[in-house]
Order: sequence, then structure tokens, then C-alpha cells
Amino acid sequence: MLAEHLKTALLKPLAKEPDYLTEDGTDSYKFTPTSSLDQKVQHVADWISAAMVNNEPWLADLNKKGKPKVLVDIGSLKQAVDKANIDMRKNRGNPDFILETAKDVQEVMKLEHGYRIVKLLSPRALDRETAMLGHCIGDGTYDHKVKNQIIAYYSLRDQNNQACASMEVMDGLLLQCKGKNDKSVLKKHVPYIKKFVEREELWVKEKPALCGLISDKQGVTQNIYDLPENTHFVGNLNLEGVEIESLPKGFRVDGNLLCANSAIKELPDNLVVSRHAVFDGSEIETIGENIHIGKTLSLAHCKKLIHIPGSTKIDGDLVLSGNAVETMGDNITIGGDLRADLRSHSALKHLPMGMKIGGSVELPFCNLLSIGDNVAIGERLNLTCNHNLAHIGAGLKVGGYMDVTASAISSLPDNLEIGHNLWIERCKNLRSLPKGLNVDGNIYMKGSEVAELPDDLIVSGAVLGPDNTQMEKPNGSDKQWGVQMGSSKASQAAVARR
Repeated sequence: MLAEHLKTALLKPLAKEPDYLTEDGTDSYKFTPTSSLDQKVQHVADWISAAMVNNEPWLADLNKKGKPKVLVDIGSLKQAVDKANIDMRKNRGNPDFILETAKDVQEVMKLEHGYRIVKLLSPRALDRETAMLGHCIGDGTYDHKVKNQIIAYYSLRDQNNQACASMEVMDGLLLQCKGKNDKSVLKKHVPYIKKFVEREELWVKEKPALCGLISDKQGVTQNIYDLPENTHFVGNLNLEGVEIESLPKGFRVDGNLLCANSAIKELPDNLVVSRHAVFDGSEIETIGENIHIGKTLSLAHCKKLIHIPGSTKIDGDLVLSGNAVETMGDNITIGGDLRADLRSHSALKHLPMGMKIGGSVELPFCNLLSIGDNVAIGERLNLTCNHNLAHIGAGLKVGGYMDVTASAISSLPDNLEIGHNLWIERCKNLRSLPKGLNVDGNIYMKGSEVAELPDDLIVSGAVLGPDNTQMEKPNGSDKQWGVQMGSSKASQAAVARR
């Protein structure tokens, strides 16, 4: 029934276009859940669960389809969270009027500066915890668990017996650990929680962003605000929104590293992430040497990062949407795509010498100025409407199509190899094609100033000239560089496109 009520409350909000739906570079969106979203959904679930335990009257007020009207009327996730907060606040008492006895709490560990850990033994203890911290532990949802000793609940208390954080423990696992109002444990309280976790030999399952702790590969509990060099973490590590400014040298994550909107200013030398690394909207200023990312490195909307070193190795995509990166080091290797979405352009000015890209370069409507020598692109090169693109270096190889429409280039490099179509439309400074040009597709030159074709041109498809008509083979040439318009699928496609 809880799942059904949760579906009723959140189906409409999750079907809309909120912050957690992000552009994927096309006209569609991808669902990108965050730790913030997860916390909000869990909070709404706790509210509904508590209402069911307490038999709240609104659950019986149904519409014609038998669904609670309160849940049906929710139009956004924010509305659901706000409603949960209001209802839960009504049921929370003043801690001064909830007396604790020896039957309610038991001190289990003394700590420095008057802090201590107490075990919560009764529903009344949970109620007082909620009254002090403003979260849902005392709203009835957890009462049967503490009565039946299914799960153990602990509280970090200060010298005045005020709760600082609540913990949920079962079977050697720290399942939950949260501060006031279901938010992160304060940085100053994390060392106290760490001491308790170490003594109890617990494995941290709670999100690091909430509890401030991780269990590394060796099972050692680490404070995320003071990680040692060469820390090795297994699993997905979510540090979104965490106020840490650096990661340790040699940091390794066997999984995804999610650091969107974090305060991290520097990526350390020898950072290794086996899957995706996401730093969208973070404060990154510098990237260290010899970083290796197993899948996508996303640096979207990083406004302070200017340069990416050439020693960086990315096996997947590099996403530069809306960020400040202008240059990359020579010989950088990207196994997937280099891209920026159409609505949030990249500031990149140069593709460096010796760059190797296994996928495509998708940087339309950006401000690229030049491409260095010996750049190899496995699939497409899309630089449409890069109006300042003036130079393309020697040795460029493109496995798919190449589109430099409306750029400022005045020449293309000799012996250029294009694996599919070539678009050089509206390139007003381009007056001739290079020697040794080999295009395995069509050439589109509408609006350009190219007047004639080189003798050694090799084209498998059609050539549409500045006036958008088929251009003939060079005079005196006996090479079959192309085909007559309409006599091949490539040519027919060219006609259809125009």
C-alpha cells in the first residue's frame, strides 16, 4: 500500500521536466537522479508511512478512484515535500516536555569534550530525538523496529544532552546517519561518529554526503573531509553538494564518482575512476596529471576550470557544456565523444596537436579557433557555426562526416581523409580544396567560394558546388573520383537533403 500511495503522490511530478532531467545534447532529456532527489523521495515515503501507522484521517478521504485526495492533488515534488514537512511538524513535540529515563536511553560510549553515544530503547526516545533534530525517526514509522529490536538506533549527544545526529544500525551496517532536518551530519561531528563506527566495526552503507564517512576497499572507515593518499573505494561514491575542496593523490574509485555542485577545487594527480566521473557545476580550478576515467568525464558548467592536461585519459565521453575550458594538452586521449549540448556551449578554443578521439567531436555553435596537427577523430567532426574557426592542422583524419559550415577557414590541409560527407557550406574564405582530399561520401559547398576541383580529388558520392548544382570532374582527368548525380545512393541522398 505504501508503494501505491507513493506512486499516487509522485507519478505526476516525476513525469514533468524538473532539475533532475538534463539535456543530452539533442532535443530529448535523460533522467539523472541525484542524492538530493533520493532524500526527498525517501522523506515523502516516511511521511506517508507515518500517516499509515498513525491512521491519519486524510488517508480515508478518497476520490472516485479510491485514492487519497491529498496525494492526488500534489502537483510537484516540492509540494509533496512541503506537505510532508507541515504534517510531520504538527506531530513533533517539544523535547523539554518529553522526559527520558533509563528505560529510554542507554549510554554506550563516552567521547571527548563531553560528547557521547546513547542507544535509543523506546518509542519515547525516538519521539524526543525527532523533537530535537526535526527528522522522521519519531513519527511512528520506526516504533515497531525499536520495540522488537529489529534494528538498533543511536544518537550522538553533546555536553548538554542535545542530539547532534541519529544512526540506524543492523547486522554490522551503518544504514542511516543524519543530522538535523534529515540533512548532513555537521563536519565537526563526523570524527565522533567515526570513532563509534570503528569501535563497532560497522560497514558504512549510508551516503557519504550525509554521514561524512566511507568504508574503503580494506574496510577501514575514512572521514571524507580528511581522506589519506591512495584511498581505494569500491562502489559508487556520491559526494554531490559536499563541502570538501580536494581529493587525495592517488584516489581510486571502482565505480562512479558523483561530485556535482561540490566545493572540490582540484582533481589530484593519479586519480582513477573505473566508471563515470561527474563534476557538473563544481568549483574545480585545476586538474592534476595522469588522471584516468573509465567512462564519461562530465565537467559541464565548471566556470573556473581553464585547462585540461594532455596526460588525462578518458575512455568514454568528455562533456564540456557551458564551462570555461579553453585549452587541452597535446596528445590527450578521449575514447568516446567530445561534446557540448546545443543550449550550453563550450568555451574551448583549440583542439590540441595529436589529440585522439575514438568517437565524435560535437561542438556546434562554439568558439573554436583552431585544430592542431595530427588530430584523429574516429567518427563525426561537427563544428557547425564555429564562426571563428580559422585553421585546421595537417594530418587530420575523420572517420565519419565533417561539418565546418559557416566557419572562417581559408584552407583545408592536404591529404585530408573524411569517412563520410564533407560540409563546407558558407565558408566565404575557402576558395579551393586541398590536394589529396579523399571523401567517402558527398561534398556540400553551397554558398562557398570554391570555383574548381583539384585533379586528384577522390569522392565516392556527389559534389554540390557553390550554386548547389553538381560539379563536373576536372578537365582532362581520367580518375573516377565521383559518380553522376542520381546514379548512387549517396547522390540520391544529396538531392534529398537539398
